[in-house]
Amino acid sequence: MSEVKRPRCSFCDREAIITIKYARLRLCKRHLEEFLIKRLKKVELPKRVLLGLSGGKDSVALLYLLKKVGTEVVAATVDTVPNYTSLEAELAKRVAEELGVTHYTVYAKELYGFTALSYKKLRRAPCSICSKLRRHALELLARRLGIEYIATGHNMDDMASWALSYILRGDFQSLKKVRPVERPKGPARGRVKPLFWIGEKEIMTFLLSKKLPWLKASCPLYEPRSTFVDYVKETILKLEERYGNVRINLLNYVVRREGGNEGEGEPNACKYCGGPAWGEVCSVCSLRRKVGKLDERPLEPKAEVTGNGNLLIVGQGTYAWAEVGGARRVREVFEALEVPTEAGVFVHKGKPAPPESALLGELERGEAVLFLAPRVKPKLSRP
Repeated sequence: MSEVKRPRCSFCDREAIITIKYARLRLCKRHLEEFLIKRLKKVELPKRVLLGLSGGKDSVALLYLLKKVGTEVVAATVDTVPNYTSLEAELAKRVAEELGVTHYTVYAKELYGFTALSYKKLRRAPCSICSKLRRHALELLARRLGIEYIATGHNMDDMASWALSYILRGDFQSLKKVRPVERPKGPARGRVKPLFWIGEKEIMTFLLSKKLPWLKASCPLYEPRSTFVDYVKETILKLEERYGNVRINLLNYVVRREGGNEGEGEPNACKYCGGPAWGEVCSVCSLRRKVGKLDERPLEPKAEVTGNGNLLIVGQGTYAWAEVGGARRVREVFEALEVPTEAGVFVHKGKPAPPESALLGELERGEAVLFLAPRVKPKLSRP
């Protein structure tokens, strides 16, 4: 019996480990990495990014590739589904440490007082709550760290699926978000998707070839094929298999049609957290208020170093003060924590107030919404 000839790399005599139809290439391990780096560089990469590192295949591969091209990376994992995303955080921290990257873990329960597990009370899809919490927490952390851009692991399959689903629904406003780079706008950090031109198959093959670890368990709240986008993604893959170039042609068309986000309106600053909002209050602070109304008691503001000591969470809700000694108490809280006043958003009569007004005692009553602070050693006693 004659030996089966294995396909060879398009650039050398090594055995090919993947065939990429849209590029008309067969690639070995070495040239696959070179190909991915070349595709990554099609996106205008900022010098410094905060990477949302879930521990899944896309974000782990992205972390490796960003380090390879010399981008300065800080990684963060948002624990939104206790027990499951806690595993994400553990693996993400280990991967980040192995690559010499600073890693933060943000615990949604401690920061907001609720998690995606509250989906029944909130009457929202768990995936919707999870994505809102992750986006909001990364915005807050990027602001505290002074990082202008947040990087996410959305790949070509993801973006093509979203693009087609928006088109089929006639949602052309959301279609404008399907682009590799979104510039900072007002209080909103910029967003970059370095894997925009890289397919899921290439990412998986790359991880296996490099023997990189990633979390293989599925979220218990996620139901496969439960959304319109899931069906669209399945359809695109079938079309790609038969005709080729479907994803890349679709994204090329959308990017050329929509251009950049310079012409879009600028979001407002949420009156509670200071983050981007299209009204007075952002979607996450609206959920926080709703959780309070539903008698799921939010955590009291307190100083506490979270589980692994990576990040200090200062409160989740509001710290109210009144006329009698109120302003002095607010100042003492910040001094004891050794936290700059920017860590809080002060609200008086429903409107943001200058921090110095509250600290100097010019306001008789109001509230301080305390969120994130850099890693510090708290001096306050635990409640």
